[in-house]
Amino acid sequence: MTATKTKQTETSFKEIKSSEQLTQEKLPVISDEVLGEFAISDYHERLYPKVYYALRERLGYTAKGILGEAFNWEAFKEKFKGAFGTPEERKYTLEQMLDYARRKFGMTLDDLVEANKRSWERRRAWELQNQQATQEINIIKTQNDLEEIPY
Repeated sequence: MTATKTKQTETSFKEIKSSEQLTQEKLPVISDEVLGEFAISDYHERLYPKVYYALRERLGYTAKGILGEAFNWEAFKEKFKGAFGTPEERKYTLEQMLDYARRKFGMTLDDLVEANKRSWERRRAWELQNQQATQEINIIKTQNDLEEIPY
């Protein structure tokens, strides 16, 4: 590379601002409106429901372990809703929820997101199993109905 070309390259690199410099400056915020119907909520906004439901599930299982047969999921969910709000109508910030999860269960954000993922996987497996059982029952009913038809 020639001395002139090297000098040009150094100058062009100096003109490019680092991402750190860019974040320190006040840049205009990119509006969600530019994507219209394809816009998505901010990352932390999407995390909140995952944290909320993972925390609710963990608290619920812990309470169930303590209360045993006396535990009622519906009553617990209502109590949790009264205490923590809903993902849409929040009583606490994401940071407060994470602090609570850390203090009560030693769980981090990653732990809660993973717990939420496993919960959804269990739910999908349960729903699939339920669908298959319903289909089997319908097949048996259809067979019984066919057997009862007089010829």
